[in-house]
Amino acid sequence: MLSTICYVSSAKAGFTFFDQEHLFDQTLRNNKTLEISGALIYFDGNFLQIMEGDNTKLLPLYNSIKRDHRHHNIIEIINKPIKEKIFNGFETGYTVINNLDRLYSLQEYLSLMKLADIKQTRLRLVSNIIKKFLSIEI
Repeated sequence: MLSTICYVSSAKAGFTFFDQEHLFDQTLRNNKTLEISGALIYFDGNFLQIMEGDNTKLLPLYNSIKRDHRHHNIIEIINKPIKEKIFNGFETGYTVINNLDRLYSLQEYLSLMKLADIKQTRLRLVSNIIKKFLSIEI
C-alpha cells in the first residue's frame, strides 16, 4: 500500500552548509534505492520533508529519520495512505527543492491532501512553511 508522510523538524545547532549538502546527497541516494519519491526543503534552520512510497519501505525509513541526530523537534503533519504518487514527475522521483518551479509544484501535493481530508490546521502549517520559501529568492 502506498502512503505519504510529511513532517517538519529543526536542524541541530551548528548544522553547516556542508552538513546540508551531505544530507541532501544521502537523501537522494537512499530514496532512489528505496523507490521513495517526494521533496526535502531546508530553510532558516528548519526542514520540511514529504515522502511517498510503499509502506514496507517508507515506515522503516521514517523511523530511522526520527532517530537521526541531525535534527530534533519533529512534528508529523501528514501520515496517510494515498492512491498514487505525486512526485514521480520530479527529476529523480525525489528532489531537493532549490528553485521556484519546484516550489510551485508542491501546490499539487497540498491540493490533493486538502481533498484527502487532512486537518486544515496541518495543511495551513505546511502551506505557511512553503510560503516562506516562495518569498525568498533562490
